Amino acid sequence: MADLLLRDTDPDEFRQSIVDELAEEIRKLHDAQNGPRLVDRIEMAERAGVGTATLDKLVTEQRIPSVQIGRRRFFSAANSWSLSYDR
Repeated sequence: MADLLLRDTDPDEFRQSIVDELAEEIRKLHDAQNGPRLVDRIEMAERAGVGTATLDKLVTEQRIPSVQIGRRRFFSAANSWSLSYDR
């Protein structure tokens, strides 16, 4: 039975999927133990699955919290999972 499940699966894609999921779980555990972490706009856009222009628009509309330090804007990494964007 296990043969049938893995026969149509690319081993490299399967391996990468496991690595990605494990990395995500480790990141969540790390964030839970160490408190919120700040990420820059590029990483935040990546985590939220939107482009940087869309992220900038959400910031302008005050739909996503951020903090400006000097000339750079940062976001709480924890907020990227709860980002809701109505297109």
